[in-house]
Amino acid sequence: MYNEIIFSTSHPLEGQAYVGPEVWLPSEINWPTNEQGQPLSHLMAIPMSWFSKKASLRNHYISIFIPYTKNSSAHYRDLSARNTNNPAVVIGYKKSQKPVDKAHQISAGGSAFISINLDADDDENLASKVDGIDAWLQREIVIDNHCRRASIYGADLDICLPHDKGTLSDGMGYLLLRHDFESTSNMEVGKFFLQL
Repeated sequence: MYNEIIFSTSHPLEGQAYVGPEVWLPSEINWPTNEQGQPLSHLMAIPMSWFSKKASLRNHYISIFIPYTKNSSAHYRDLSARNTNNPAVVIGYKKSQKPVDKAHQISAGGSAFISINLDADDDENLASKVDGIDAWLQREIVIDNHCRRASIYGADLDICLPHDKGTLSDGMGYLLLRHDFESTSNMEVGKFFLQL
């Protein structure tokens, strides 16, 4: 049994995870950029309730930003980097009142929710999931003070991205969160990697 992430084209309900270009990022947090100063694309926002039972974190989200540019696959290599050169940014924040999109690369989106899957989980289960057993496509990613908390299969994500299919190719995106991600003093709360 494991917590499977189900993606849908439906509009996200209040408090639900979603895929898409806009993010309810507070104005005091700068939109993440690459080394050239270009805005990263917002891939997905996940409520912290997926990973924490703290009531104080209600309306808090974790957002994944990646160097995606429409009609380009250059970001596959960048997201596969295992060192500090990986340009993905993972931010924790309290939801603001107004959504914004500063990248203008991803053109649509959808929702995501957790469903209990009664099948057995193991290290060959490449489903999109929260926690569960690590299933690496390549060598295990180990970063001090971080733990893999979600796996996102590219083909599952494509359900929400009809105009941007292949954003993660047919690979697996791995969200690693800091052990202290629940501390709101840390804006960058994790790392995001792609394995193909």
